[in-house]
Amino acid sequence: MVKQTHARHQHQCEMARSTIAGLIHSHSNACIKEFHQSTSGALDRLWHRLSAVEMAHSRASGEIMYYQERTREHVVKVESKLIELAEESDDAQRRLKVSQREAKALAKENDRLTKMVAQMHAAIVESRASLESCERRAFAAESLAAKLAGDRTGSDKLTHTDVSSSMRDATPRADSPPERAAVETSNGDDHEALSCVVGSDKHSGSTIARLISELRELEGEARSLLASQELDVTELVQQRKTN
Repeated sequence: MVKQTHARHQHQCEMARSTIAGLIHSHSNACIKEFHQSTSGALDRLWHRLSAVEMAHSRASGEIMYYQERTREHVVKVESKLIELAEESDDAQRRLKVSQREAKALAKENDRLTKMVAQMHAAIVESRASLESCERRAFAAESLAAKLAGDRTGSDKLTHTDVSSSMRDATPRADSPPERAAVETSNGDDHEALSCVVGSDKHSGSTIARLISELRELEGEARSLLASQELDVTELVQQRKTN
């Protein structure tokens, strides 16, 4: 619009100049002076307006160039930001895929640990049942050992009393050599029977003691196994909570 106005004013000036030139050739100097005086003010005002229009056009052109440059810089910044955002979006998508794969792996590991915990819990229950059975067997073995020890003490006392009384009964009647030999033979047989009874009792006692010792060892191993399994289960539960 400014360019069109400027061109129109220039055209008007050219027409005025042409008119003045025609008047110079067609009229006398007096007419030329009169026309020049009448049109000089209008021409001055017209040139002043043209100068103002040119200045406004220059200023507007400078502002237009300034804003075009600013707009170009802004467009470059926006394009750079869009490229950066696109790269970040691609990176975020890659991280999302990695996170999804890790989540699937963690879910599988969680299932495996859950099954392992269930198996270890069943093993703990079984170990507790076995431990209780071992404790009952150990208690029964100790009771049996105490009972056998009491029976052995009573049997030893009874056997010793019977042998002593029979020896005392047989000694006064052993006056003759044959009778004395028979009494000694009988006493030897009684001592041998007593030794067999005592030996068998000792063997039974040692067997029971060995069984009790084995049961206690089994009980200790069962307790250790149970404690280790409970510790493993606790660690697995903590690891599962952490994951």
